[in-house]
This record gives sequence, structure tokens and C-alpha cells, in this order.
Amino acid sequence: MSSDGNGFFKGFLLGGAIGAVIALLYAPKSGKEMRKDLKRKTEELLEEADKGVAGAKRKTHQAKRPVRRRTGKAKKAVGAFSEKKGIKTNEAE
Repeated sequence: MSSDGNGFFKGFLLGGAIGAVIALLYAPKSGKEMRKDLKRKTEELLEEADKGVAGAKRKTHQAKRPVRRRTGKAKKAVGAFSEKKGIKTNEAE
């Protein structure tokens, strides 16, 4: 799922960048004005991309917490069950 979301995000950014370049190329402006606008739009897109990446990192970090809690609970439950049944486990900690 994360790779699909990552691909969509990259495609979204690439599509936005291509759209911005095409729009600027067809705009009735001088070359100097066009380059200035292109630079500004590029900086805006990069800033938005940075915000998106930061948001994705934050969400990933938040998603790890409940997974770690559940994993810890499952590990304890398996350990208790194994101990109860007399099963030896190889714990690597």
C-alpha cells in the first residue's frame, strides 16, 4: 500500500510540474519573465513536495506506535503460552 501511495504522490508532483511548465511556455510573456516565473513555480513545487514528504514521515512515525504495542503484546502472549506448554523458544534480544 505504501508503494502505491508513494507512486501516486510522485506522479502527482510530476504531473503538476509538467503542467506548470506547459502553462508557462504558452503564456504570452518574454523569455526573462517566463524564466523568472518558471523558477518561482519550481521553488513552490519543491516546497510543497517537502511539506508532503514531512507529512508522510510524520504519519509513518505515528503508525509505528500502535504496531509496536501490538507486536509487544503478541510477543508476551506467545512467551506466556510457550512457557505454559513447556516449549523452549529462541529469543534474540
